[in-house]
Amino acid sequence: MQRLARAMRMEVVASEAAGVTPNFHQATLSGPDEQLVVVCNHVHPVIALARTPVSYWQLTFLDHPYLAETLTSLWPCEVLNVADLERPIEPSDLEDLSPYERLLAKDEHASRLGNLVFHWHD
Repeated sequence: MQRLARAMRMEVVASEAAGVTPNFHQATLSGPDEQLVVVCNHVHPVIALARTPVSYWQLTFLDHPYLAETLTSLWPCEVLNVADLERPIEPSDLEDLSPYERLLAKDEHASRLGNLVFHWHD
């Protein structure tokens, strides 16, 4: 994450590894004009950008095209945009999931794709 911060002329001010919950790693980046959080699913190379602060089930996703481009140039990952993260979960989203993960998709908190990919289930 330090490479990304340097490339963006930002600083990593906090980071937290995924645990039992949440299921994502997160790093808070701060720059002269903004502060944001980079979240990365702990299993899949899927990343999203969110506003600070991050709190339980309260990820407010944001688009940052230049940061997304920089991320994909540094690492083999997919950066999801707000339109994808905010859309309702569709049956095709569940095809590659385990039975347990499909069960999680029925939870009231998982009404949008972003809450299925980045969640606090244990």
